[in-house]
Amino acid sequence: MYLQPILAFVIVLCANTTFAAEYCMVPVAGSEPTLRVEVEQPYRIATRPRGLPGYAGLVVNAFNRHELYEFDGNNLKRIESDFPHVWGGAFEQGIRISPKHDAYGLGSRPRVVFYIPHGASSWRPIEETKGYYNAFFDQGSGELYVRQTSAGAAIRLSGGVMYKDAKLPIFNEDPTKSIRTIPEANGVMALTGPHRATPAESSSVWFRVFGGMWRRIEIDLPEGQRIFSDLRDARIQISNGLVRVFPNNSAFEPLIFRISPQGLTFAGSAPRGDWHYHPSSETWIGWSGQLVQPIVETRFGFWKVVVQPVLPKAFSLGPNQTTAQVILDLQPPYEISGTKTFYRPDVTILAGDMPALVRSEEGIAIFDGANFEDIEPLRYDIIGNFPFIRTLGPLHLIQSENGIFLLDVDLSVTRINRFPTENPWRHQVTIYYVDAWQTYVVNDRRSGKIYVSPDMLEFAEVNSAERITGFVGVLNEPASVLAVGESHLFAITDRCEI
Repeated sequence: MYLQPILAFVIVLCANTTFAAEYCMVPVAGSEPTLRVEVEQPYRIATRPRGLPGYAGLVVNAFNRHELYEFDGNNLKRIESDFPHVWGGAFEQGIRISPKHDAYGLGSRPRVVFYIPHGASSWRPIEETKGYYNAFFDQGSGELYVRQTSAGAAIRLSGGVMYKDAKLPIFNEDPTKSIRTIPEANGVMALTGPHRATPAESSSVWFRVFGGMWRRIEIDLPEGQRIFSDLRDARIQISNGLVRVFPNNSAFEPLIFRISPQGLTFAGSAPRGDWHYHPSSETWIGWSGQLVQPIVETRFGFWKVVVQPVLPKAFSLGPNQTTAQVILDLQPPYEISGTKTFYRPDVTILAGDMPALVRSEEGIAIFDGANFEDIEPLRYDIIGNFPFIRTLGPLHLIQSENGIFLLDVDLSVTRINRFPTENPWRHQVTIYYVDAWQTYVVNDRRSGKIYVSPDMLEFAEVNSAERITGFVGVLNEPASVLAVGESHLFAITDRCEI
């Protein structure tokens, strides 16, 4: 009578043991701490992982050494070249990759622009740019514009070659500070304005049809709204004769333009805030409003007055719309701490044809491009008050203090009861997916244990000589997970014979 469950347990145990045996934890050569702070906090040996042109491995920053290292799956090797480097955030914010996969590096020490052709293994300095004042990149064409002085003319770099034919607009003595080729709109957009380190209002927006002249776009914004100051990493969507530009900086309003034979004309704006694009419905969804608000204010130095909150509002912007629509009866979750209210609105876009998920007061609402609907299984009392929802590998996962859940395409929710840790808060439990292995890798920082799973239903522990206190990043080829131990770094690998 008891043979069948015992046999099933043995089969599962053997399967887990076999699966775990495929992976092991090996020390990373060259990752030994060299500074006292690294002995106490080994995570400082490798921070801010990046995949960079010219390097097959994972590039990391040894934070307190101000040095870069390459992780090749087994070793950590110091990068000796002039570029990339950490100074001025060069390797984090200073690399521009073109659509043709060649790249420019905005050097800080030395202050010169570097270039690397697609497939090359080393960066070379462009000597004519030594001591450059500033640079701005055209993500659409892959060209870089460089100024040697604040008032000087910009030179254009294309394919690493310098051209002095850059004819850019100037308005009210302010030069062009940002530019973006938009092939779908048959032209190029440019912003003029003063070059500053902090976000500033652009003085004007210009557009040039391919082969034509620059024309300034007349923009009439409502009081209190500002023209964005940078086109870098802006999300630009073109459909139904409209160009909608959502700036990377949420402090500025998105702008909407209509395509005409002469170029672009201003068609409207949307409230500043956190906007997300839902591809299957071609709809933008956003929250706008102040996320931290006081509960009381002190007036006349001593008189405390209760403040009426102004709730952040949710908006949608459909494929043919030039005016954002307020989503009624949708309020954000919030928490009160001390004398302030903290609002926690959020929008999650999952892979595939899943509806958009929007955080509301009681739980997660779904939006299909036309209607919002509260879903019973996505209430906070079921999935947790602080859910982290994402597509990871082939699965849609919900991670919260209540556990790990699978979200199916029919919006049903299944709690993973076999998950090896209780209360898997996001800041305590990290989950990676390694494509090459088609495997999930889990780190519980509280226990220091590592688990692997092919499906997030069954888990097996990977043996380790030390507690693992965090992940650094994933190297795709050869597949490896760089992890932080108590004394140095480790690689989680399937090449256990090495």
